[in-house]
Amino acid sequence: MVEVHGGQPYQQKRAKSIAGFCIRKLMPRMRRLEIEIYLSNTLEKRTDTMGSCLCAGDGRDPRYFVIELDSSKSLRTMLLTLAHEMVHVKQFARNEQEYTPKLNKIQWHGKTIDTDKVDYWDLPWEIEANGREIGLFVQWCRENNLTSKKWIRDKNDM
Repeated sequence: MVEVHGGQPYQQKRAKSIAGFCIRKLMPRMRRLEIEIYLSNTLEKRTDTMGSCLCAGDGRDPRYFVIELDSSKSLRTMLLTLAHEMVHVKQFARNEQEYTPKLNKIQWHGKTIDTDKVDYWDLPWEIEANGREIGLFVQWCRENNLTSKKWIRDKNDM
């Protein structure tokens, strides 16, 4: 189940669509997922980021996620960011990545990564998310016959 809150209706529609696509593409057999997406035009001002993904579930419900996106960016940028965050949903839902609050450490495929000692661009979960976001976006555009729309274009892809 995907719910989208905030933003404009056209943003909500596209966000829900690409989130559903990412679930089908990244987690086709996963039947129980709850994802709440919040579109906020103040996210970057508060956090210096365009998006975030939080595994909000607990031991009883580990497949509940909250994603927040900066809706003040272009629709293309917002949807690319959502595709990136959906890769993180997959990582958490499949237990590939697990945050240990007491240690302020992240487990990646069972190995502890000290995020204070590794550059953001070298973090394995970010390498995967950054690497997959454009491909997911392009495939979603193709599936939805959007490739002729000017808002989806960037000179470096398609």
